[in-house]
Amino acid sequence: MDPQIPHYVTLIPVGYSVLGPPTDYFGLGEEVQEFGQEQEDEEEDNGGQLFGNNNSNNINGVVNFDGPLSNNGTVPFKGNNGEYRELNRGEVDGLFCPICFDGWYSGGDHHVCCLPCGHIYGLSCIKKWLERPGSSKCPQCKKACQINDIRLLYATRVVAIDGELQKKVKSLEAKCASLEKQGVELSTKEAVWKKKEEDFCKKIQFLTNIQQLAKQSLAVFQAEMQKVQSLEAKCASLEKQALRRKQYGKVLTNIQQHAKQSLTVFQAEMQKRMQAQIDEHTYLMQRANTFMFPPPPPPDPTNMFPPPPPTLMVPPPPPPALLLCFLHHRPPALLI
Repeated sequence: MDPQIPHYVTLIPVGYSVLGPPTDYFGLGEEVQEFGQEQEDEEEDNGGQLFGNNNSNNINGVVNFDGPLSNNGTVPFKGNNGEYRELNRGEVDGLFCPICFDGWYSGGDHHVCCLPCGHIYGLSCIKKWLERPGSSKCPQCKKACQINDIRLLYATRVVAIDGELQKKVKSLEAKCASLEKQGVELSTKEAVWKKKEEDFCKKIQFLTNIQQLAKQSLAVFQAEMQKVQSLEAKCASLEKQALRRKQYGKVLTNIQQHAKQSLTVFQAEMQKRMQAQIDEHTYLMQRANTFMFPPPPPPDPTNMFPPPPPTLMVPPPPPPALLLCFLHHRPPALLI
């Protein structure tokens, strides 16, 4: 391999092969595909040779396009050691000759050149192609040309500018600018949302603390309510007891009043009875004295010694219980 070919271009040595332009795989149109089919037909007519001898040193190899184009627009290349490498389309265009897939140079036999139609080839390859009988046409577009029509190009690398691609590039640049603007806006919004999120987190933490304090206050309030309910129950019990005592007091007051009335009646009755007993006792004592000590006879004027006067009987004193009864105005049964 030529040392000037970039390291990512890998060629596979073959005897001969149907050579198509490296841009076939990138879908540049049906014209290139038709060229490949026509090239195969011409190769069969010429005995399976594109040009010259099959063992020509100019045909170093071909790029293996067995695999499909990847999503990032790369082409797999299979090297001599069997390893695959990927090559971008921008790296493929203008790097090597579409006939021999060898790198071209700014001088020498394989000088970069072009035909009037604009297709680029290596000088030695296109000369051999045009020198073949019946091959005085461009290998790609099939336009008639001669060896004298070959024009040398003096550039390290030939790159074709595609208007559609430029439009796409501008469109993509506009999209990128729009996306960058959106990215800045999103970054600003993200910062705002982060700040809001921090504020919300602080508020949530504050509300959580308030909730915990509320739970603690609720627990204290419930404990106090239980105490209040217990005190209310005790107050109700005391009120019932006070009401009962009040009722008992009324009953006792009624009993006391009734007892006083009964005592007054009993004292009056006892006084009457005692007075009656005293009167009866006095009467009986008087009768007894009269019976035991009759009145003396009239004095005898003739008797010089009159009889002694009779002894009066004094009634016995009343019992002590009756005396205490009169002193305290209570019946004797209550004093025992």
